Amino acid sequence: MASPAQNLPVAGERGEVWETPADREAEASLAPKAGSDADVVDIATWRRMPAFLSRTSRQDERLWSGRTRRGESDPPVRNRVSSGKRPLQEIQAQKVSIKSVDSPENQKGSEARRLRWKTVEEESRFSFFPEDFTREVGTAEFRGMEFFHVRARSIIHKLPKTTGLPFSYTLNVYRGCSHACVYCFARPSHEYLQLNMGEDFEKRIVVKVNAVALLRAGLSHPSWSGQKIALGSNTDPYQRCEGKYRLVRGVIEVLLAFRNPFSLLTKSTLILRDLDVLREAAALGLVRCDFSIGTLDTEVWRLSEPGTPHPARRLEAVRRLNEAGVPCGVLVAPVLPGLSDDPSQIDEVVAAAVAAGADQMQCHPLNLRPGVRAHYFKWLARARPDLLPRYQRLYTRSLLPASSRQGVAEAFARALARHGPVLAATSFSHRDDSGVEISSPSAAVSPPISCQLQLPGL
Repeated sequence: MASPAQNLPVAGERGEVWETPADREAEASLAPKAGSDADVVDIATWRRMPAFLSRTSRQDERLWSGRTRRGESDPPVRNRVSSGKRPLQEIQAQKVSIKSVDSPENQKGSEARRLRWKTVEEESRFSFFPEDFTREVGTAEFRGMEFFHVRARSIIHKLPKTTGLPFSYTLNVYRGCSHACVYCFARPSHEYLQLNMGEDFEKRIVVKVNAVALLRAGLSHPSWSGQKIALGSNTDPYQRCEGKYRLVRGVIEVLLAFRNPFSLLTKSTLILRDLDVLREAAALGLVRCDFSIGTLDTEVWRLSEPGTPHPARRLEAVRRLNEAGVPCGVLVAPVLPGLSDDPSQIDEVVAAAVAAGADQMQCHPLNLRPGVRAHYFKWLARARPDLLPRYQRLYTRSLLPASSRQGVAEAFARALARHGPVLAATSFSHRDDSGVEISSPSAAVSPPISCQLQLPGL
């Protein structure tokens, strides 16, 4: 019997699955017998099929191409290489995406091992993930979702100087976002992982499980000089799964321990869970927060941001953060042409934000980058087909035409003048998709974090 030290962990609390010696023995028993051609397939067919486990798929693939030194000493592998065949019954078993093995050999007490298998389609879809990633299928409140646990190589990312943003370093613990905002500029990043920018982006979330440890190591490095780090510059740090993984909470605690300044941009009221550490960071002048609230129109919110808290709840969170001494502003963003760009709608958001105690505000029209534009148009054709021709005329590039941007800017300026004083004028610059630099003032005490275009001059 193998000792505990010889066996890899099985059936962890998050459903991690690993190969054990018992698994290899089971695989060896299925190896083709010399001289037998019954129930076998050739190498070309097998290579299109899933490997034994997701963790070993690339090892097996390297064996076929002769790029490993392991094959000669592994009996099950040697049999496969020498015969060029693989048992058909084994391949058929692997067509099950998730399978519970309840045999006595795979049970200890009442705990059953769960093996994760790859389907033919998944073999190519997940080839860009690290070999040691694990997959967890969501249950209960996360039913219908899937989480990919990866160990990232880095967590603090430096931005190019040409971005024109008021920060140089970003940190994102999740990739993909369950908020499902139809206009999200981060959607194309899922395609780098051979996942789609539609449903996969919303339901298949990459979780950087070592984010807190990586951040601690990065801030401890002698070369780090305490620059401000922006959280939420790509996907929302407080999306639903943060309630499960609590990685952002850990990140904030590390930033606080190192007295490193940071900012947060979110649409989620889950941020209030961390009010205690945010209050402590605010007392040291280390943090500012901003909420993205593009509209108070319930119909528009349900259409365009179906996974986010209601705008009224976000305004309540703005109020509670400011009352607790945590500086929090509002980004009236994105303003959607034909949906939320009426001056009365912008005025409504500004008035509510001022009443909630927002310490600064900015306004951003919708920016549709390549890739996102096609996704947004497809959604618009289903949700509001009457607006599709208008968008096709307006968005020949990523940005709205200057005249349309000016109209939004003027409506925002009038609302600010009506409901509250402009606390300070801060100028920023941004390069649009043609390389032209655009400078713009905005109503703010200090720059909030944002990845959207700043409005032209008021």
